[in-house]
Amino acid sequence: MGRCILLLVAIGMSLGSRAQGTLERASVQVDLSKEAIQLTQTLHLDLPDTTKHVDLRALRLDHLSLSGFTIQSDRYSVEAQDPASTKLYRYKILATDDEQLDDLTISYTWHRSTEKAEIPLFFPDMPAASSNDTLFAGEIQLTEELVFRMDFPKVDYDQKVENGRRTINFSLPALPSLLRIQYGDEGNLSTNIGLIADWCIAAVFMIMAIIISLNRKRLTYG
Repeated sequence: MGRCILLLVAIGMSLGSRAQGTLERASVQVDLSKEAIQLTQTLHLDLPDTTKHVDLRALRLDHLSLSGFTIQSDRYSVEAQDPASTKLYRYKILATDDEQLDDLTISYTWHRSTEKAEIPLFFPDMPAASSNDTLFAGEIQLTEELVFRMDFPKVDYDQKVENGRRTINFSLPALPSLLRIQYGDEGNLSTNIGLIADWCIAAVFMIMAIIISLNRKRLTYG
């Protein structure tokens, strides 16, 4: 009896996941060559035939403002949603007529008010179909003279320089809600890294000095 109940629960969870659809693949192109951050994001979805809309969300950060959210298809329309929470941007993608929602390509712009290089990405309210290493692919472009560092997620990436542009490519087994990167003049980034390294070295030497001092006191007083 217990095994039958567990089996029914498992089947119900599987059907429920299928009923809401799954994210098959996702990708993003980020253009950092301009003052504002330009993004194009693609979501490949596997949805039931009865699905008439998809909700997309992105983190709302104080130092970023969003503009120009559009979907690149005449088959769909976009409705901006009043956020139930001030922590999220929310958009509803609707199918026009009897069209089937499947591949969504959206474009939008982040305007920064500080030097923080945090880039929220939109994500659907559904699970991923699987967690293979290439479920999410990212491409970041910037001018050749700027250097680049990815702080989150920590992942290996390839980069090439061609025709005055630097292109960064990477992949992940999941769609991240945020990219945290650093880019700019080589001198500025090198200085920041150097300062961090100096502070780490100083902390290590300070800890060593405290340990040596404590050991000497123990030797002196037995």
